[in-house]
Amino acid sequence: FAKVFTIPITSLTRDDISAFAGNTISESALLLFDFVMSEWVTSSTSAPELKRMIVEETERKRRKYTKEGYKIPQTDPRASSVLIKVLNYLTSENLLTSERCPTSIDLKNEYKNRTISSLILRFIPSSSPLKTWLVQWFIRNITKTIEELPANKRRISYIALREVADIIPKYAKTPQEEMIKSTVNKAIKQGIGSVRLRFIVDTQNPMELDLIKGQFGVVIFHKIEIEEQILDFLKSGLRTLFTKEDRNLISFLEPGYCFVITPN
Repeated sequence: FAKVFTIPITSLTRDDISAFAGNTISESALLLFDFVMSEWVTSSTSAPELKRMIVEETERKRRKYTKEGYKIPQTDPRASSVLIKVLNYLTSENLLTSERCPTSIDLKNEYKNRTISSLILRFIPSSSPLKTWLVQWFIRNITKTIEELPANKRRISYIALREVADIIPKYAKTPQEEMIKSTVNKAIKQGIGSVRLRFIVDTQNPMELDLIKGQFGVVIFHKIEIEEQILDFLKSGLRTLFTKEDRNLISFLEPGYCFVITPN
């Protein structure tokens, strides 16, 4: 069954803010955000309250600067305006709520119940930054959820990304695309170790998937008629495992058949 979910405010980090704002946000703004999240925000904090906290903390620091004659990073007067702009966008989509809100997603509970869940993105316009932002948020928080568990409570988990080239382009053009490439790269490396998180990705065009070359232990090919696509994908160490006969075979695979490359 399908259900509506919201993002708990307590889960937000400076990475989430940077994913939206990119290089338009200063370290002062991120420090301000860090301070408010650590000192003010609780499980009952709502989106309007979070914005009010940021404005009030900015004003408090400004008065302190004026009175005591020194400046600390959080006093940048532009810091709050950038943060408010990001939060306004997220709240305009009704995406942020308090942790106690009934729609607030609880990834720990999802993991505990061995839930199989699908994130449906087709209702989000392709031009919206929310699409890639949501994917990076889920991947990062799933990884964090598993990391916080005792080692004996962790089990092998899988994240499947369909048409991954649509959300992780070869050349990042936006802060959201840059962040998701970084997030997936980090999660793949963590997943190989004690986190026990595995990725399954699929794409129609390996040439557009520069991110995962050499990152995956098992590569499955279905029919690919353009040999250059295969060679481009195998610029990593996998190329030595791939003979000319193998390339010819892939060009003539029938539906239902595939070619599998494993590390061993």
